[in-house]
Amino acid sequence: MIVKGVLEVGGVSPRAQRCPGRSVKSTWEHRDLPVLAAVIRLLDETATAQVRVSKVAEACGLSIDEVASAVEALNGTYLARQKTLGEADSWVISRPTDAARRAVGQWPH
Repeated sequence: MIVKGVLEVGGVSPRAQRCPGRSVKSTWEHRDLPVLAAVIRLLDETATAQVRVSKVAEACGLSIDEVASAVEALNGTYLARQKTLGEADSWVISRPTDAARRAVGQWPH
């Protein structure tokens, strides 16, 4: 791909090629998608409107910190996150969007 007259190699920008330690690694496959799938599964199985980060962490086998980071990344486009006065494990997740259900292969719902 050519961007502003500069050739990208393998979809990686020239800057990322020069500074490989500064490139951003994808979190979709190993963190965000499993969290999103767990949220939707838990909400559907329990027929509740919301689920806590701690329950999602148990369901997908990730740490509270990993789930909290995923929830921050997914907030808005894929789900709604409500922070509480407590630690991240008590945050509440709700309202998966149509895009969220499509991303996990559960569309239409």
